[in-house]
Order: sequence, then structure tokens, then C-alpha cells
Amino acid sequence: MRHVIIVGSGIAGLYCALRCAEHSQVTLITKDQIAASSSSYAQGGIAAVLDQQDSFAKHVRDTVRSGSGHNNRRAVETIIREAPQHIQALLRLGVQFTSTGGKLDLTREGGHSRRRIVHVQDMTGRAVEQALIKAVKQHPNISIQEWEFTIDLLSSRRRICGIQTEKKNYYGDCVVLATGGAGQIYPYTTNPPVVTGDGIAMAMRAGASVRDMEFVQFHPTAYYIPGQRPFLLSEALRGEGAHLVNFNYKRFVNELWPRDRVSRAVYRQQRQGLVYLDFRHKSTVFLKKRFPGIYQYLAKDKLYLDKDLIPITPVAHYLCGGVHTDLFGRSSLPGLYVIGEAAHTGLHGANRLASNSLLECLVLASRSAHSMRTLPEQEKKRSKMHSRINWSEDDTLIGLRQQLQNIMWEAGGIVRTQAGLHSGLEAMRAIRATADGSPYLELRNMATVGEAVLTAALKRRDSLGCHYRVN
Repeated sequence: MRHVIIVGSGIAGLYCALRCAEHSQVTLITKDQIAASSSSYAQGGIAAVLDQQDSFAKHVRDTVRSGSGHNNRRAVETIIREAPQHIQALLRLGVQFTSTGGKLDLTREGGHSRRRIVHVQDMTGRAVEQALIKAVKQHPNISIQEWEFTIDLLSSRRRICGIQTEKKNYYGDCVVLATGGAGQIYPYTTNPPVVTGDGIAMAMRAGASVRDMEFVQFHPTAYYIPGQRPFLLSEALRGEGAHLVNFNYKRFVNELWPRDRVSRAVYRQQRQGLVYLDFRHKSTVFLKKRFPGIYQYLAKDKLYLDKDLIPITPVAHYLCGGVHTDLFGRSSLPGLYVIGEAAHTGLHGANRLASNSLLECLVLASRSAHSMRTLPEQEKKRSKMHSRINWSEDDTLIGLRQQLQNIMWEAGGIVRTQAGLHSGLEAMRAIRATADGSPYLELRNMATVGEAVLTAALKRRDSLGCHYRVN
């Protein structure tokens, strides 16, 4: 029987595992517990044309406009047209999307001209992931390996044939990287600690083509208190009418603009003082029902959406570029598939439209699994065990990680300069040269991806989408 190796346990990896298990044995490997991924942090929802007043053409137009026209039009049209069938598939898996009067409750987010986002209150990613995890764990053709760090890809006869993890080598007929983005290369991010660009870095070392790495999206509204991890304040808040106000408590931006424009507007206002999200004009009943997770999280700090101004800041959120693939997830390397945020299909262009990310995860996971049905089975090698890796962090490693993150924030952040990119790239290369030995494997990946972002940003001299240069 065909054997598929999937690295990563977000929505893309889990959904792909279920689809592949229809025709193959699947080994799903994740570096943390199975529920640890950016997907579980996704609050907003999944964009899909489900209303008669909406149309595929409108969703396509919104996506291309948000992406500054840099999108792959074929990818946009294909993924958007296939979206509704996957919403139905999730309903069959038991995802209980929020409904009103027996109909799916569709919300609106920045950059969308219509209400088209299905959601589970403000905890969509977690709800979808829980349903997928339950199904994956029950499937007899799927084995799960948690707490296992993948180091590199293995190849034979110019084809990717497996992976090397900290414990052993795994061999299969193909490898799927669903490892997410690289938010942790920045000091302020909505991404969980596991998101360090591992899959992209592995693919780059193996020789895979990457594209559009300069397009790092910064989410304009994260709740941030110094010393705490930033907490995402969903785009849906603004879609439902929340305002953004400056230190004078005046609105300064159209809250429904795409994220790149809103982030830069917030960034400029922050140079003069604090910026806030203001939802005090909405009722307590509405806010508690529509945004229970956000309401409860803020309440822990004695801040209340219906009573208080919520301090916000832009933070690194999503990598629009990645390992370049076709519309079946196939990379430039035979045997290697890449899906989810680690991949570049061209859907997002220069700036991702809100709630198109989980949509892309579902469509490409399904399409890639379908394409694997015709893969010829390869001769399997026996797995080889490895000695355990020493993961202990010393002060040097911690210091280098913080240095890398600060370089990316200053040189590859919301606003970039020629001089800053040059100096940042030189410093990043020095860190990558230092990242040698087993405790530095994750840092090596971060430096590899950080260098790719800065290099691409330096090459693109003109501002476009979420890549903004002042000279």
C-alpha cells in the first residue's frame, strides 16, 4: 500500500491525512502535541461563497484587490470555486458552525465586500481542528507521532523519499510539508512558539523553489501588554463594527481596509501615542455571544470590550510567500508536496485577504491528496533509529534567538529601508553561520527563512502590498 508522510498537524496536515487515508497508509508527524499549530489560534473563520447575494466573481475580485493584483489568477479562481464543498465536508465531520435561524451565520471582515465568512463564534480554528483530530485519531490508516522534530528531507534518485527526525528516518512514496509559516522569526507575533519556519527551511536546503518571501503580513490588531505574548483580536471585530481610535480617541482609518493598509495606519499613529480598539458602542449581550473567547481573555486583565478601550499593536501574522507549488501542492522537487502557510500557490498575492488562509488549507490538502492516488509506489527502505538530540537551551542560544527576532523586526518589519535591509541581511547571515549543532536546529531554520525574507525584500525595490519600503 502507498505510504504518505505528513509533517505538521494544523488544519492543512490533518485534512490532508484524512483524504490520503482513503488510498494510503499515512504517518503524521508533529514536533509538539497534535493540537499545537497556528490553525488552533485562528479566530475569524473560513471565507466561502454561500449566500445568493454573493458570487465567486466578487470573492475573486476582493482577493485580487487585497493582494494588490500580484495574485495567481488561476489559483484564486480555482480555490474560491472549490470552497463551498469543503465547508459541507466539515459540517459532515461535526464542525458546528454558528447558525442563526437554521442558516449559517456569515460575518464580514476587512477587505471583503460581502458577508461570506463561516465561523464558530470567535474560535473557528480550534473547533475545526478538534473535529479533524478526532477523525484522524479514529482512522485505522493513520499513525500519529507527536513530540518529534523533523530535521531534514531525504532523497534518493533525485526524488524526495522521506524525512530525518530527531528519532529516526521515515521512508515513504512522498512527503507532505504542512508545517505552517514562520511567525517566530519576529519578537511580536500571533503565531504559537512551534511556528519557526521549519518546513520552508528544510525544503530550501533540499533545493526547492520559494517565492514571494518578502510578503509578511502584519495583523493590525493584537492586544499587547509588555511582557505578555500578543493576543490576536480577530478581524471579525472590525467586520462587526469595532472602531480603531488614536491617542486623541479619534478614528483615523477605514477599519475595513485590507490588513496591510490598516497596519501601516496603526504603525504611524503609534509614533504619537497609544492606539486602541473601541467596541463600547455595542451591547454586552452581543459581544459576549459573538466573541466569547476574546471577551473572556480580556476580562482576565480586567478589560471589557463593552466598557474599555483595548490597547492594540500590529504584529507578525502570516507569510504570504513560501515553497512554490502548483494547484495540487506539488513543489519543484519530485515527491515533495507543500500545503498550507508553508506553501506559495499565488492565492494571496502581496497581501492575504482575511479568512482565505484556512480556505487554502482545505482546498490544497484535498487536491494534493487526490493527486497522490496515481503516484507509483517506491521501494521502501528500512527506518533507521537515531540517538536522542540534546535540546537544552543555554544563554548563547537564547541570546541569538532574541537577536534574530530583533533584526527581523527592525529590518524586515512593517516599514523597511534599503540600509536596514542590507545591515539586517548581513547580521542574519552571521547568525545562520553560527547556528551549528543539535541545540541550534530550530534557530538554523529561523535564520534560513529570515535570510530569505530579507533577501527578497531587498530585491523588490518598490512597495507592494504588505512589503512597504520608504526608499
